[in-house]
Amino acid sequence: MRKKPKTERAAAAVPVREFALPRWTPLAILAALIAVYWPALHGATLYDDSLLPVFQPGGPPPWVTYFRGGRPLYYLSLHLNYALAGPDTWLYHVTNVILHFGVGGLVYFILRKALELTGSARREASLLALFGSLVFLFHPLQTEAVAYIASRSESLSTLCAYAALALLLAVGDAPIGWRRAALILGLLATGTLVKEHVVAMAAVVLVVDWWLKGRGAIAGLARNWRLHAALVAGALIAVPALVLFVTHHSASSAGLSVPDTTWYRYLFTQFEAIWIYIRLFVFPINQSLDYNLPSVGGLFEPLVLLGLAGLLGLLYIAWRYRARYPLAALGIVVFLILLAPTSSVIPIADTVAERRMYLPGIGLLLVVVECLRHTRSTAWRNGWLGAVIALLALGTFNYSHAFSSEVKIWEHSVAARPENTRARIYLGAAYIKAGRCADSVQTFDATDTGAHAEKLGRNAFLFYMNFAAALECQKQFDRAEKAYRSAIDVAAAVRDWAPLGRISPQARAWARLAHLYVMGQRWDEAFAAQRQATSFNPRMGWMEYSIRGNMYLSTNQLDEAATAFQQALDLRPGDRDSQNGLAQANAAIRARQQNGMLPPQ
Repeated sequence: MRKKPKTERAAAAVPVREFALPRWTPLAILAALIAVYWPALHGATLYDDSLLPVFQPGGPPPWVTYFRGGRPLYYLSLHLNYALAGPDTWLYHVTNVILHFGVGGLVYFILRKALELTGSARREASLLALFGSLVFLFHPLQTEAVAYIASRSESLSTLCAYAALALLLAVGDAPIGWRRAALILGLLATGTLVKEHVVAMAAVVLVVDWWLKGRGAIAGLARNWRLHAALVAGALIAVPALVLFVTHHSASSAGLSVPDTTWYRYLFTQFEAIWIYIRLFVFPINQSLDYNLPSVGGLFEPLVLLGLAGLLGLLYIAWRYRARYPLAALGIVVFLILLAPTSSVIPIADTVAERRMYLPGIGLLLVVVECLRHTRSTAWRNGWLGAVIALLALGTFNYSHAFSSEVKIWEHSVAARPENTRARIYLGAAYIKAGRCADSVQTFDATDTGAHAEKLGRNAFLFYMNFAAALECQKQFDRAEKAYRSAIDVAAAVRDWAPLGRISPQARAWARLAHLYVMGQRWDEAFAAQRQATSFNPRMGWMEYSIRGNMYLSTNQLDEAATAFQQALDLRPGDRDSQNGLAQANAAIRARQQNGMLPPQ
């Protein structure tokens, strides 16, 4: 028998070296993440951020009150930031980045275990999982979930959901005992207390256990009956309860009572929306905080039919090639399952939002690593994979600049979707807050509202109210009065719209018109407008009470002014304008009492 050459014997004697990340790798990745999101770390509060309890003028309520409503752990995490740093946004943003980093670590573990369970060697699985986790961490599609404080619910809930999936995969092919089943169920329940969409992960755990560990056999599910029995029982209780809770507590923004749509119209719209998400994952360009995609009219619209056919085609491909490409097939199913809470039959006011891709992203990453596993490994592969990560990080860095201020985020949104009239309304409002009233008027003047404002739809009220405020700021009082009158005309159509809060839109518009008349010293018209506001909403909001106080103060009705300002402060403690108005009214009352006479009318 011929002996092997020495070089062959030496090569055979050297064992294949296992892949191991250097110890400093996690710190380097975290530092890179902070650098990428640095432009947004000191950013101001944006859009829904201002509605959070921690950013209210009087500060947040006691922490125990969060457990009386939905998402208590989400609000509690924000409350902890407030306890450490108050309303300064820096710590909130840094916490979001750290949570995102933790989720990325779980993505690495999940991808690696999934690759190993489907036949990849440890070294290949580790390299591909590292690439997949870096795509997750640095993809521009994650920017909204990380750089936007109000989207903390995405990263925190996903951390719990992915931890549950990691616990499932960590045992390999071994059966799951009661202790691990309880931990998985507990993590899913915790995630649901952060955001309700985590309930879909129960179905993913079942599918992954059957697909990867059970090799598609029913016997594989039976082996882990403890876990699956608990998951099915929990889902049967949780899903109806969550639907009823969301519908009852968020009827105008989520649930089966959302205005201007139905469950089936929303479903048909999602056939198009899901492809927007996939396009953003592959080509993350023209991103926006607000897509304002309208609900479709019916099933037989071309884009709806095309989107539905595409999704059915994806599912067919997944089933047809499930044996050859198990992770890609699994990824498609996981992606659609995790999108189901926001992209199926439960309407949400915003039909598309980038942050909703945070939890389902693991499904598309499974498709990516499966494709890479079947490509020929060359010396150039690691180079171009690194270039992809660098390009994604650059895109995220550029996008995170937009989250540094309210003006920049809406300028970015308008630039990405110029036809979006709602984004233009919010940009005009942001200009007013920044004191750029001329830019605000120009923005509203340039907005294409169409005949009778049909392009504005339910946004017409906000358009006219903000346009009037911009004109008022520019002292164009005649145009401002016309805009407020237009807002009054359309107010009845939006009386139940969530962004308007609890105050009647008619009352709000009449109160602002009263304030305009006060500025012009048109007292009779001012008090008539204020009476109209009170007739629509006897218990008005803090702003309306503050306006009423200024009216009384301007006409030397001091007792009434003091009462109105105090009512405003009761509703919004710490409001500076109301505090100043109350101080002026009380000072005038004291002067009147000391002099024993009424001030001149």
